[in-house]
Amino acid sequence: MSRMSDVFISYPHEARADASLLANALEKKGLTTWIATKDLSEGGNWKSEIDNALRDAAAVVFLVYSKLEASSWVQHEYMSALDSYWSGQTKILVPLVVGSNAEPPTFLRQWQ
Repeated sequence: MSRMSDVFISYPHEARADASLLANALEKKGLTTWIATKDLSEGGNWKSEIDNALRDAAAVVFLVYSKLEASSWVQHEYMSALDSYWSGQTKILVPLVVGSNAEPPTFLRQWQ
């Protein structure tokens, strides 16, 4: 079951430790976060849970790395976040580039 959050964190599976660190730092500042490692229910409908969490979040942060490819799940999150943004539900999209030589996906390059 999805819960309302201030920030949905999208990340490659290999970056789950970084996502957890970011979530903890944001939560210490009083924000609520949604990340798959802690918020997806075991045996649940993950696609539906992710879509609902993206729609309900005030902001979506995308962790972007030069050496990590966006999985099909992350690409789905990109598209769902864009749909949510265009429909006026999600308010803020934030690419967080980690490391040098990393480039956000084309659709995120207009945000800084």
